[in-house]
Amino acid sequence: MAAKKGKTKAQLKKEERVAKQKAKDKAEREAKAAEKAAAKAEKEADKAAIIKSLKGDAKEINSRLERAAVADGKSDDLRLSAATYMAGAKAKCKGAGISFKTWVEENVTQGFETARQLVRVGEADDPALAIEDMRAKTAARNRKARAAAKETKAVSRDTTTPASAPGLTGLDQVKAGFEALDPKSKVEFLRFAAVITGAEIVLMGENLSESKTTPEPAKRSRRQRAAA
Repeated sequence: MAAKKGKTKAQLKKEERVAKQKAKDKAEREAKAAEKAAAKAEKEADKAAIIKSLKGDAKEINSRLERAAVADGKSDDLRLSAATYMAGAKAKCKGAGISFKTWVEENVTQGFETARQLVRVGEADDPALAIEDMRAKTAARNRKARAAAKETKAVSRDTTTPASAPGLTGLDQVKAGFEALDPKSKVEFLRFAAVITGAEIVLMGENLSESKTTPEPAKRSRRQRAAA
């Protein structure tokens, strides 16, 4: 091949090598892009298949849990089956890059905590033993919650004073509050009332209005009234 005008054979060969390398690089880039696109399409297809499979899993899980709630002798078998499906669903979600928590919230009728318990059962070496343990812990929590609620109710009832009862106002509240006091507190209240009002109250031979234990605010009140 004759050399082009103004270029040596060496230059032409170099340009030819460069052109071939560029073509090769382009072909490799296109091949990688095609390979990447194919992998992405395959991954999306797999994810779509998993999502479809998960819909079936959710249906089976919900069905078994609903039946277990009303079943008598087969409730454990139904929960075990639901646990197996739940553990499998978690694995599928992980493989497809799907949030298991979100999937549960959007597809399962039970809460996420129940789903987690079922997964532990489904993944256990002995699922039957695991579900017995789960039932025992749930029963213990329920007993503890009932006991706490009962104790709270009892404390609330014991600490409710007559003065706080609805419908009592003014003097009625004072009377009700006085009835709720212990004997010593009642005496102190009478002592205070005697000083405040200036009345002479004698209790078991003691003139309460002249007591040295009169509260300071009450003393000032009596002096102020005497000055007036």
